[in-house]
Amino acid sequence: MSNYVHSSSLRYEDYLQAKSFEDGIRGEISASSRSIIASTEELARDKITVLKSLSSELTSGFEQLSFDLRALSDDVAELNSTFRWGFSAVLTHLGGLNDSLRELIRIAKTPEQTWAYEQFEIARDAFRQALYDDAILSLNRAISGFGDHTGYTLEYRFHYLLGIIHIGSFENHTPQIVDLPQAEQAFLNAAKYACRDLPEEAARGYLGAGWSAYCQGNMQTAKNHTQAALALDASLAEAHFQLAKVQAHRGNPEAALTSLRNAIILDRGYTVKACTDGDFIRYQSQVDAFLENLRKEAVEAAQRTFASIESEIDHLEKSRAEQFPLAESAPIGTVKKLIVSAKKTATSGTYYSMLEAIRLCESAKSAASDALRTLRQEHEQKARQLECLSSQAREKAGLAMWLSLGGIIIWPLGVAGFTLGLMALSKFRQDGADQNGKGKAYAAVAIGGGVIFLILAIMYSAKHP
Repeated sequence: MSNYVHSSSLRYEDYLQAKSFEDGIRGEISASSRSIIASTEELARDKITVLKSLSSELTSGFEQLSFDLRALSDDVAELNSTFRWGFSAVLTHLGGLNDSLRELIRIAKTPEQTWAYEQFEIARDAFRQALYDDAILSLNRAISGFGDHTGYTLEYRFHYLLGIIHIGSFENHTPQIVDLPQAEQAFLNAAKYACRDLPEEAARGYLGAGWSAYCQGNMQTAKNHTQAALALDASLAEAHFQLAKVQAHRGNPEAALTSLRNAIILDRGYTVKACTDGDFIRYQSQVDAFLENLRKEAVEAAQRTFASIESEIDHLEKSRAEQFPLAESAPIGTVKKLIVSAKKTATSGTYYSMLEAIRLCESAKSAASDALRTLRQEHEQKARQLECLSSQAREKAGLAMWLSLGGIIIWPLGVAGFTLGLMALSKFRQDGADQNGKGKAYAAVAIGGGVIFLILAIMYSAKHP
């Protein structure tokens, strides 16, 4: 199931009804486009299957993709390339529509607002049970009031859910519920009331209004609404894609591909979404050329990234030898594994593989930074330990020298100085050089040794007169 393409021969309501029996998303993609974008294995990692047994109805040179709707819907935390209008239940789990009744009552400032939020909760429960008439009734009460209650017109959530219901879904495509003009107005109201405090929510409102206008065939209005969404939230990738779709439908492929590029920069999945969308398929050669340019840009970016990370490794190993010699080893195993994985990934040469290779290289860069930090910390820690040991050795050397000198008068002091001097020298030899300290240690050993030699000579002379 691909996105709806407006035409005089297929009304939006008929599209919803025709697709209502499908339990997943399927779309045709040209083999040439698919070979540029991703391999079968790379698509599978994005939960997209290239069907092996293609229908005879497919045009030669096309393949069929199958999207796991359940898996994709579970993963949608924000509108992305897996989103398709018609799955309205997904929209109710995004943004403020999913706030709990307790949270909504907490922000209510008056009893009337609390009552309106309670009506909204009833509407959400009715929507969940596919009781759309009851949901609309409760929403209208929340907005306009009922009986002695005045309602709360300024709450964007009420209007947004009303728009979702009126735009229809594959479960809800009854004529009395699906009302595109009412959906457009409801989404515009949602945008109006969210614009000041919640611009991202307002952007989704304009996005819904733009889709409603597109499905009515009002392309200029659809473009205006979608551009209003982007003015509020330039990171809304679906809005970039929707603008591209509208521009392609209006016969402006150059502008469409510019907008499509913006969407793909935010989410690479829009490459696949565009190639399975009827508004783009009629510009197949231009789309393929556009995708090939994207792939070449990614290849060049990957090559630059490989060169950069190789330089990072050289710097890491040089730093180990020159700046941090006390560190025992450079922890670069993780870095090298990531680079090997990146180079292996890049061998398929597709757009997806290049992006993944770049991502792995960026992870390697981060790992290299961590390794350099580890080297520095290890070097500094050992340097502190060495300084402590050297200080102790210097103290021993100084004491040893004075003891040895004292041995000239009191010979046991010379023996102690000689022994302490040897201990100090062993520390210097083991843990580093300190010329002043080593000099004192050598002096202590020499003087102490002389004292010991003199003592031994005297003892020998006494026994052999």
